[in-house]
Amino acid sequence: ITSRKVSPREAAGKFVFSTEFGLHNYNNTDYVKHLYLIFMGREYDAEGLAYWTGYLNQGYGRDWVFGKFSESKEFGLITASYGL
Repeated sequence: ITSRKVSPREAAGKFVFSTEFGLHNYNNTDYVKHLYLIFMGREYDAEGLAYWTGYLNQGYGRDWVFGKFSESKEFGLITASYGL
């Protein structure tokens, strides 16, 4: 049996798009707050929260915003610090 490595983005996606996470029915603001904790390991800043929530409120999908967080330099630095 061979196991495939899961990327940090894939692991986060399995969490964010899980049934359990979805059951919380987070509004756009709370969704973005959770992305900050997951991808940045920190609380949101007011400007960033307004920026990303604005995209969601304009009709951008949560998967699109998730993708942007997962591609961020800050997340890349965090995963690199763990050797991932």
